[in-house]
Amino acid sequence: MNFNPHVHMLVTMGGMKKNGEWKVYDYIPFEMLRKQWQTVVLKLIRRSLNEREKKEVQSLLQKA
Repeated sequence: MNFNPHVHMLVTMGGMKKNGEWKVYDYIPFEMLRKQWQTVVLKLIRRSLNEREKKEVQSLLQKA
């Protein structure tokens, strides 16, 4: 079995407006949400690694 880190999430089809009312959404742009989540996670990983660790990860990814 291959290592496959991933996240499952539940997303409401709406949210609270500033005035406290519930706003219903009939569409959630999944691809945009996925890309935004990916960007946030990758930025957090980059900030947490020092230069040596970044090079090590880069080397491992090139071999994959």
